[in-house]
Amino acid sequence: MSASRPVPHSDRGAAAPVQNAPREDGLESRLDALCRSVAEVFAVPMVAIALIDADRIRFRARYGLAEAFIDCEDALCQHTIRQPRGHALVVPDLIRDKRFVHSPLVVGAPHARFYAGLAIRSGAGRVVGTLCLMDRVPRVDVSSDRVRILQELALVAEAHLELDEARRASEAAERRRAEAHLLEWEARQRALEAAHAMAEQIAAFGHWRIDAATRTIAWSDGIARIFGRNAERATLPLETHIGFYHPEDRERVWAAMDEALAGRSRTLGGGYEHRSRILRPDGEIRVVAVHGIGEHDDAGRLVSIFGVCLDVTGMARTEQRLRETGEAMRAALEAMDQGLVMIGPDDRVQVHNQRVRDLLELPEDVLHEGVSYGAVRRFLGRRGEFVHAPPEAQEWLEHGDFPPGVQRYEGMRPNGTILEVRHAPMAAGGHICTFTDLTASRQSEAALRSAEADYQSLFQNAVIGVYRARLDGGIVQANRALARLHGYGDAGQSLPEGGFSHDWYIEPGRHEAFLACLEREGHVEDFVSEVRRHAGGERIWVSETAWVVRDAAGRPIWFEGTVADATERKRAQALIEHMARHDALTGLPNRRLFQETLAREIDGALRDGGSVVVLCCDLDRFKAVNDTFGHPAGDALLRVVAGRLRATLREGDVVARLGGDEFAIILPSRGKQRRIAAFARRLIQAAGRPVDLGGRATTVGVSIGVAVWPKHGDSADTLFKNADIALYRAKDSGRNTFRFYESGMALAVVTRNLLEIEMRESIRSGGFVLHY
Repeated sequence: MSASRPVPHSDRGAAAPVQNAPREDGLESRLDALCRSVAEVFAVPMVAIALIDADRIRFRARYGLAEAFIDCEDALCQHTIRQPRGHALVVPDLIRDKRFVHSPLVVGAPHARFYAGLAIRSGAGRVVGTLCLMDRVPRVDVSSDRVRILQELALVAEAHLELDEARRASEAAERRRAEAHLLEWEARQRALEAAHAMAEQIAAFGHWRIDAATRTIAWSDGIARIFGRNAERATLPLETHIGFYHPEDRERVWAAMDEALAGRSRTLGGGYEHRSRILRPDGEIRVVAVHGIGEHDDAGRLVSIFGVCLDVTGMARTEQRLRETGEAMRAALEAMDQGLVMIGPDDRVQVHNQRVRDLLELPEDVLHEGVSYGAVRRFLGRRGEFVHAPPEAQEWLEHGDFPPGVQRYEGMRPNGTILEVRHAPMAAGGHICTFTDLTASRQSEAALRSAEADYQSLFQNAVIGVYRARLDGGIVQANRALARLHGYGDAGQSLPEGGFSHDWYIEPGRHEAFLACLEREGHVEDFVSEVRRHAGGERIWVSETAWVVRDAAGRPIWFEGTVADATERKRAQALIEHMARHDALTGLPNRRLFQETLAREIDGALRDGGSVVVLCCDLDRFKAVNDTFGHPAGDALLRVVAGRLRATLREGDVVARLGGDEFAIILPSRGKQRRIAAFARRLIQAAGRPVDLGGRATTVGVSIGVAVWPKHGDSADTLFKNADIALYRAKDSGRNTFRFYESGMALAVVTRNLLEIEMRESIRSGGFVLHY
């Protein structure tokens, strides 16, 4: 809504208001004047007298407001009418009142800040609207005296509305009397004397008199009101009077009037009559019914024509609507998929549509409006139409003795069509018969039943579990495979009466994670979890796929899914994972798992302030055993040594086979050198015990290199490399011993490696000479 404000007595720099254009209606003019007076008294830019319609507020009078309507839910007046009688609603600052801070009138045009209003009541005491005023700035100057002034002005508005209501009631009564008299006059016009008819018509509607000599016409007040012209009732030339009719009707009206004036009228009393359209000054087209009667002198000459005029616009529009309704009804009947026949109390067809003739294959000479419905029934009976009807229906179909109430039956016609026939009595007598072709529907139902049977067979006999569940996880439908997964159906276990829940997970929070994924993604794919069967409590692994089912509006209503036993798959995956991280010969962790464990232990020690010890172990004389006794014996020796190394460890220690006869050990939180040395000696002692290889005893030794984090390396790779360097020093020291890493060892290893490389290069290039 947009608005403009007046310049109040105390100039606030506002622009002059956009005045609302004056209106012809006397009540609106008086109310508009009242609004202007209120604006001046209270020095506000906006005043309105608002009347309440069904869903919006209509400004019957307004000042400074451009819009004539506003939705009820946006109107401030809604709060005013809830006030006790005679109490005003005054809001000094709308944006400080939480009821109105978001109102469109506050946040948008006209950006109101101040509001005051008082309910207006009808003469019966019913609230019909409000007198309200608004300003674009806050106001705190509304005293109790000014509220009393507002109350008195509201009483003035109520008085105006009560006077207008009384005036409208009077006019409505006059119109009803006019219409009643006109209908009576039309019924008796040719039987009553001209003077009696003219007196009744003039008294009821409005009358006129044509002077035959001067060819002028005089109007009554009623005629002036109907035409909306000539309020002063001046005598008009007939040409001027004819000019007020619709251009398409003027010639016809003039011809009827001219014949009457010329004495050639064929109507009773020598006058004329017609129904025509007139044009009012505002462009509105109205329909009037005119009746005139001639007045003659003693010599029989026409002196004048007296007439009455009735505004029959409403009647004409009603007739038009009736015609349109009849046409619409006929169109609807023909558009119906059902056949319909309406039979009157005399058992004759009143209405029918083409569809009933098509369904029953009835020729037009058999079924038409006015024909006896008994004849139609007999025609259908001879064709065998009622043969497949139920026995109780055949008698009343053939003889027309319909039982009370709505009767229905379904039967097959001779051509195989399945029809539903309904007979319903009408309150005024007679009945309506409808015929509905159910052939396609029954075929679809049969196909649906077959599809449902196929679905149930697939559903119940599927090898994986299939279910439907509520959004909270309660299962409402499940097949036999899912029941077996839950432990029901095995060993005599039966399903519980209340069904069972989808929440069967071992891991806490797993069910919530499943539902959260469903809500977020709309589906879940291959959700693998360890679960406990509801019946029996056995733990198994399952793989789930599920999806959300939504209604037509897109709202989730349940979810469906499949469940497969993944226990063997999980075991296979665990085996594969174990094989990927463990040595196949000894069962010890392999190099990959060793590196992962070492990195994890160093991270933990870095976080907790501990230490990590790495021991690189290499078997002494293993190659000789392998070459002497063969590879199977070597493998057996490795398994025995691996078991002895594992038995030496405490909980949390890790031993791994890195390949061949190389082993490595991780000792978390064992930082004192003497304890590490004692552990290394136990390893050497355990590995050096004799080994029985198929009845032959043999022994091997073990050389060990030791590195401690963080002293001997700050990363897993550096720590392992330095332990390996220490291993080389142990082997150089006579084998079957251990050495801790020292800073000079790395240089010695590098020097040795370089010497080895140079010697190999010299041998390749002939740099060595053999002397013997």
